[in-house]
Amino acid sequence: FVFQCSKSNQSRQQLHGWVKTLQVHKNVTFIKVNDGSSLSSLQVIIPSELNNNEITFGSSVSVEGKMIESSGQGQDYELLAEKISVCGTCNPEEFPFQSRSKIPVEYVRDYLHLRPRTNFFSSLLRLRNATTNAIHKYFQENDFLFIHTPILTSNDCEGGGEVFSVEPHNKDLIPELSDSEEENKTPKLFFRNPANLTVSGQLHLEIITGAISRCYNFGPTFRADMSVDRTHLAEFYMVEAEMAFTKSLEDVLEVIESLVKFTIRELQNTCDDDLQFYYKYVAPKDQQ
Repeated sequence: FVFQCSKSNQSRQQLHGWVKTLQVHKNVTFIKVNDGSSLSSLQVIIPSELNNNEITFGSSVSVEGKMIESSGQGQDYELLAEKISVCGTCNPEEFPFQSRSKIPVEYVRDYLHLRPRTNFFSSLLRLRNATTNAIHKYFQENDFLFIHTPILTSNDCEGGGEVFSVEPHNKDLIPELSDSEEENKTPKLFFRNPANLTVSGQLHLEIITGAISRCYNFGPTFRADMSVDRTHLAEFYMVEAEMAFTKSLEDVLEVIESLVKFTIRELQNTCDDDLQFYYKYVAPKDQQ
C-alpha cells in the first residue's frame, strides 16, 4: 500500500503502518511510515496541532490525509495529515533498535520477534514471497499440476537423507496392539508403521506421473544431517517436478533453465528495490 501511495496523486488516502523515522520541528513534524508492503516508506507531514507525544520511532499509527506533490528529494508525493491516531505506542528508550542505524544480524537474534521490523528481514520475506509466486506461476503457465505431497510419510525416498521420526508426546494416544501383533513383537507405533517427516516428495510425484504427465511440488523438506551449518539445513523448501514422455535429458534441462530465468525476471520486475538493497548491503559480489 505504501508503494502504491508513494506513486499516486489521488487526493485522499488512509495509511496504517509503523514509524521508521521522526523529525520534530517547531511548526511541523515529519515522519516516515512503512506498512511492510515495500522497502520504501511514505513521508507524512503532521501539522503542529495534530502532533502527539506518543508518536515515536517504532510506534504504529493510522493516518488520514491528502496526497500532495513533494518538494523534497526521494519521493514524488507525500501525505499531509488531517487526522492521525496512535495504534500502538513504543518507548524509544526501551526499543532495542535505533532509527537510521544499520543493525547487525547477530544483534537481531536476541530479538527474534522484532526481526521483520528490520530492512534485512522484511526485504528477505518479500523476496521469498515473490520467489514462491514466480515458481508457482511458471509451472502453472507451463501446464504442470501442483501436488500436495505428504509431510508425514513412511518412505525415505531412496535414502535421500536421515529422517526425523514422528510419534506423539502423549504415549496414551498410541493404539494398543492386538494379541497377534504382540505375539509377533510388532512395535507399538501411532500409525502402526514408522512415520517420518518427509525428505522428498519425489516418489509420490513419480506415482502421479502414471496418470498426469506433468506435476510438481513445492513444500517443506526435513533432513536430520549430522552437519549443522548454512549448507546443511534441517528444514528447507524444495522444488520438485516430474514429467512423463520426455525424449532426452535436454527436455529436463530446458525446464530447469527456463524456471531459473523466469524467476529472476519476476524478482527484478516485482522486488527490484529489495534486490538492490541486498546487492548494496548484504551480497555486493552477487550483483554480477
